[in-house]
Amino acid sequence: MRIITRKISIVVRRILFVFRNFYYKNIFDVGRNTVFLGRVFYYHSQYIKIGKNCSINEGVFFNAGTNIIIHDNVAISAGVFLTSAGGYTKLQKNGVAKTYHDNKAVEIGKGSWIGANATILHGVKIGENCIVAAGSVVGSNVEDGTVVVGNPARVTSRVKADVTK
Repeated sequence: MRIITRKISIVVRRILFVFRNFYYKNIFDVGRNTVFLGRVFYYHSQYIKIGKNCSINEGVFFNAGTNIIIHDNVAISAGVFLTSAGGYTKLQKNGVAKTYHDNKAVEIGKGSWIGANATILHGVKIGENCIVAAGSVVGSNVEDGTVVVGNPARVTSRVKADVTK
């Protein structure tokens, strides 16, 4: 009985995988050979563009106030939060703080890898062949071939090889 249950479970998971990939590829602008390895969450799917040969893992959240662009050969690990919507607060002359909302595009360059539970804030451009460590919060641009770690994310090293080959 266990063998039959296991076989049914495998078939059901495969059907869900195929259905999920079909669904996401029809609501996002997605390139060839990109796979969704689990459920993703999103606001405003029309702003999300994903290149070819990418992998998007379980629990990725796209908060798209404007464009979120993911170039070719990018791997995004589980639980990553990408937001192109944000805001800021200004202190008025009368001493009262006023909050403003703004939308700035997020872009992830070719061959980059985003570690689990990382947060990419609005207006950030991550260069090509970059590594964002797990749990990092990226609030400023990242140069090509850079490894960033922490909250706030800071440069720790450079990538020595072209990871896209």
